[in-house]
Amino acid sequence: MLFRLSAGAAAVAAAVACAPVSKLPEISEAAAKAERDIQHEMAFRQLYRNSQRVHAVAYPILVAGAPLCSDDIARGHGLLIVNKYFFKKDYRAAAERALGIGDTLKIAGVAPGSAGERAGARDGDILVTLNGWQVPMGEDALKLFHQKLSELAKQKADPILTINREGVPRTLKIVPDVVCNYGYEATEGSDVNAWADGKDIHIEAGIIRFVQDDNELATVVGHEIAHNMMDHIQKGRGNVVIGTVVDILFAGVGVNTQGVFGRIGRQAFSQEFEAEADYVGLYLAARAGFKIDDAPYVWRRMALNYPGNIKSNHAAAHPATPHRFLALEKTVAEINAKQAAGRPLLPEKHDPAATPAAPVPPPQ
Repeated sequence: MLFRLSAGAAAVAAAVACAPVSKLPEISEAAAKAERDIQHEMAFRQLYRNSQRVHAVAYPILVAGAPLCSDDIARGHGLLIVNKYFFKKDYRAAAERALGIGDTLKIAGVAPGSAGERAGARDGDILVTLNGWQVPMGEDALKLFHQKLSELAKQKADPILTINREGVPRTLKIVPDVVCNYGYEATEGSDVNAWADGKDIHIEAGIIRFVQDDNELATVVGHEIAHNMMDHIQKGRGNVVIGTVVDILFAGVGVNTQGVFGRIGRQAFSQEFEAEADYVGLYLAARAGFKIDDAPYVWRRMALNYPGNIKSNHAAAHPATPHRFLALEKTVAEINAKQAAGRPLLPEKHDPAATPAAPVPPPQ
């Protein structure tokens, strides 16, 4: 025991001996708190701008894609409505300090061409009543507001908003849009990434910085909406379940597969799902009026960030970037030809009776 204590004391002494020798600036806690507030405000402003941008791109795609969403549709108004509780706790003080976003619900974004824009809504409008119902304030206000909108939808009643605009009350009569029933959000993630969960789509700050304009962002948003529309997430889960059942059956006879069949199930058709989301997503972006000609070049630039995706293999979750680029080029040409001929922008369906094309060899 004495030896162990001596060894510990020696380690502490060595650490002290390795301490910095420069005279470092002294920082008061008050100064650190002030700088923390500044950084929170900067981060909040970025998230706020990203939320507005994703809203302006995603909503028109949901409207344009509604005819392709089967029965999974809803009524939409195209208004991004927030109060400080829309944001995480760290940002609420910054929301009030920077933009005056407090307990009351207000409009933070009006999607172009939306029902809200047609009704005359503007950024900064404060919500007062909805069909005579007093709009609440506070932490649960946004949830209660959407519940009231759902009640009106069941009654097939159009929303009538009373708003306060710079102290002047106004009435907005909204004739709702028909939209695909998927939510969307901008997140703070720094990865060049976006994902769908079957119901909502999530666009990380990293990919918003990566894309060069809203047309490229529409390519990303359309891709993720297509995952939900084509039911890829649920199909993928089903493949995992099937694989896991095989693992369990092997376990029943004493063979430990270490979950290999579950992992195979997770990968099953994943590249095909990604390719289909690329294809359908580009149609969705084009239907919403976004320019798609440069969409393939997103994947060329992606190869610079993830060079491992240039050469892919059968176990990869995503197609290799060369394949994605070439497939998107063909999709752009297909869509442009339909637009030039005045044909409907509808994705082509696979004909199982058709003669299969020769397989494309994997990248070497």
